[in-house]
Amino acid sequence: MLLTYSNVKVFDNSGVFFVSCISLLGFSRKKGATIGEYFVASIKKIKKKKKKLKLQKGSICLVLVIKIARNIKRFGNYYIKSDLNGVILLNADKLPVATRFFGFLFQEIKYLKFFKVALLANILI
Repeated sequence: MLLTYSNVKVFDNSGVFFVSCISLLGFSRKKGATIGEYFVASIKKIKKKKKKLKLQKGSICLVLVIKIARNIKRFGNYYIKSDLNGVILLNADKLPVATRFFGFLFQEIKYLKFFKVALLANILI
């Protein structure tokens, strides 16, 4: 479960390394986010070598949670989890900013109507 004000690694090639989650979208009393939920986040660390980045340090962006270091129950009574938390950056139309994602994605992303994100992934687990 991702809580607010937590620093999270970004798993795409947008040029951003870490973001800090500000608030959870769509829920008023929910404490944290799981896979497939949106956060409003602030960019904390970016690549210095890229000069033509659209995103700057301290800017506000929308992120989608794709990995979580907590057990996720699957059909058939077994659990799966990642070793760390991860997000990807989205634009205002809720489409991914990047053209490639690093590592694997869970199949729950595909089932939650994020087909564009699932198509860009290398491995679906």
